[in-house]
Amino acid sequence: MYCQKDVFYFGQFGVAEDCQGKGLGKLLYLEVEKYCRSENAISLALDTAETATDLINMYERWGFRIVEKTKWSSVSHYSVIMMKDLEPEL
Repeated sequence: MYCQKDVFYFGQFGVAEDCQGKGLGKLLYLEVEKYCRSENAISLALDTAETATDLINMYERWGFRIVEKTKWSSVSHYSVIMMKDLEPEL
């Protein structure tokens, strides 16, 4: 999934607990998306733990969809891979 041409990947970002709920994570994500669009990415991908339902719900609100479930050798849990198709920058 991550090796496909024109698919960009991001992961492991967060906001300090005392700063959460202020939209900072969304602003950070929008900068990632803006950069990917400027580089002509056609899709953006991420993965998270299958049990991280709050994160999965947030990513779905941001336009991502689950496309695959996997078990990385470096972790003990299953993860979902999510993708979002990007519209070209105008």
